[in-house]
Amino acid sequence: MEFLCRLIAPEGVIFEGPVEQVTATNQEGEFGVLAQHVDFITSLVPCALTLKLPDGELRCYAIREGLAEVKDGRMTVLVPEAISPEEIDEEQVRRELDELRRRLASLEFATDPYIATANAIATAEAKLRTAQLSKR
Repeated sequence: MEFLCRLIAPEGVIFEGPVEQVTATNQEGEFGVLAQHVDFITSLVPCALTLKLPDGELRCYAIREGLAEVKDGRMTVLVPEAISPEEIDEEQVRRELDELRRRLASLEFATDPYIATANAIATAEAKLRTAQLSKR
């Protein structure tokens, strides 16, 4: 079974069409949405947002954060940025991740710089996961 999904960023609609499943991550962990899912709304954390299309193709996007709503058999995902696998330079992201982890080790826990760096790490990890999932 399939349902309609829209992925929207400030530059416009990134994806709109039928999907069999959407997988994302909120504060509680990874979750999946299938056809006839109960209505709900949730905020998203940095993750690899995956869309399984009816033909079996998997489309992945790295997101920093966002909002997902399932209502009346449709899903809408609003994000400030959706990064496709083609836009991701894995080696550059790995270098950035190494630097961010070094920086995090020198910061005081729960300060604004610590939180910003931890969020940047989560976003970089989402980019790497997106790149890896797209190779399957």
